[in-house]
Amino acid sequence: MRDVASTAALLASIAIVIVLMLTAPKSFGFEASHPIVDGDLPVE
Repeated sequence: MRDVASTAALLASIAIVIVLMLTAPKSFGFEASHPIVDGDLPVE
């Protein structure tokens, strides 16, 4: 059952990262460090 536990932990960690990105992307500088998301460099 070790595989099930590791898979659950992996999915949980990925879910946490996604939630953090959706809730507070600017606080992590996501837009500034990943200009490809906006399709162009941030003008600000």
